[in-house]
Amino acid sequence: MSKKMTSPQKNPPTDGAVTVAVNGTPPSLPISESSKSALDVMTDPTLTPPTSASQNDAIGAAVWNTDKRVNGLYTTFNARNSWMSINGTGWVKLTTNTDAACEAMTTLASAARAKNSRIDYAIDAGVTTEIYVW
Repeated sequence: MSKKMTSPQKNPPTDGAVTVAVNGTPPSLPISESSKSALDVMTDPTLTPPTSASQNDAIGAAVWNTDKRVNGLYTTFNARNSWMSINGTGWVKLTTNTDAACEAMTTLASAARAKNSRIDYAIDAGVTTEIYVW
């Protein structure tokens, strides 16, 4: 028995911890005197942040992502232009090797989305090359 996916029916709790911007102006927060003095002595950073490889940089070695869920699909009339949105990751392009491979992955991603099934997928050079739907 599959559970039907619906949009949220309740608003998130707002117990005073969240302030909503009005008229496009962000809310202002009070700053203590000790914080103001600390802000006055702050300078630009002297160290550069470390660099790390992203999934798009991994050329030649597929990066596996496991136990993910598909929460959206996108395609256009252009050949081999299909994308899936992964919960917590964002949009990922599906393979562009052949029309049949792109169509097969789109079908698998669609089935995973419809059933909210677990998927494992590999990304190589920014493109999904393999999908397993459980």
